[in-house]
Amino acid sequence: SPYAGGENLDDEITVGTLGLVFRPNRAWRLFVRADENFRFAKVDEHTDAGSGPTGLKNQTGISYELGGEWSGAYGGFKATAYELKLEDEISYDTSLFKNVNLDSTTRRGVMLEATAQLHRDVDIGVNYHFVDAKTDTGSFAGNRVPLVARHSATLLLDYRPVHDLNLHSEIRYVGDQVLGGDFANDFPELDGFTLVNLSAEYRIDGWRLGAKVNNLFDREYSETGSTGYTAGFVLADAYFPAPGRNFWVTAGYDF
Repeated sequence: SPYAGGENLDDEITVGTLGLVFRPNRAWRLFVRADENFRFAKVDEHTDAGSGPTGLKNQTGISYELGGEWSGAYGGFKATAYELKLEDEISYDTSLFKNVNLDSTTRRGVMLEATAQLHRDVDIGVNYHFVDAKTDTGSFAGNRVPLVARHSATLLLDYRPVHDLNLHSEIRYVGDQVLGGDFANDFPELDGFTLVNLSAEYRIDGWRLGAKVNNLFDREYSETGSTGYTAGFVLADAYFPAPGRNFWVTAGYDF
C-alpha cells in the first residue's frame, strides 16, 4: 500500500504446512506437523523503525509439532512438543526508542493438558506450558527472549449444581519473565503471579446471564514490563500495573 512519504511497499511471501494424523484406535490421536509462518510489519512499526518505511524486514519462521491425544469416557489427555524458529522477529527496543528486527530466536516447549469428570456435575482440567526461548545469534546469543515465561499453568473446575447453571473457577499461574527490551538479561526479572478467577452462567429461555470476578484476592501484579529511559536519560525498569479485583456482568440472547 502507498506510504505517506510517497514510497510503495509491495511484499509477498509463500508459506506451506504439512501435517500427518494417525489414529491407532478410537481413543488415540497422534499427530506431527511442520508449519511455516510470517508477519509483515504494520504501518506504524515501519514509521517508528528509525530508518524509513523499508527499514524493517518481514518476519519469517517455521514450527514443528509432535504430540498425542487420548480421549476416554470420563476425561482426556493431550501432550505436544514443539520447536519454533523465527528470523527477523519484529520487536520494539525500548532502549533505542524504535522497532527493530531481532537476531534469530528459537522457542522449544512442551504443552500438557488433562481433563477429568470427577462427578456427573463436576469437571476438572489442568494445563501446563514450558518454553525455553533463546536468542540464537548476534551479541545476545544464548540469552532469554524478553516477555516469555518459562512456566505457566492453569487449574480449572466446573460445577453444575442445578440444570442450566454452570459455576466456573480457575487458578492461573505465570512464571517470571525477562523485561521487555532487556535483550542482555541485565535487569531483575518481572515477577510471576498467581490469580484466582470465578464466573457463573445461567441459561433460561434463550437468555445467557453471566457474572465474573477477576483477580478475586486483589493481587497486585504486572503482566508486562520493560526497560527504558527516565526523564534524566537513565536506563531503568518500568512496570505496567494490571487491574485489581474487577467484576463483570453480561447478558446475551440466542435467537
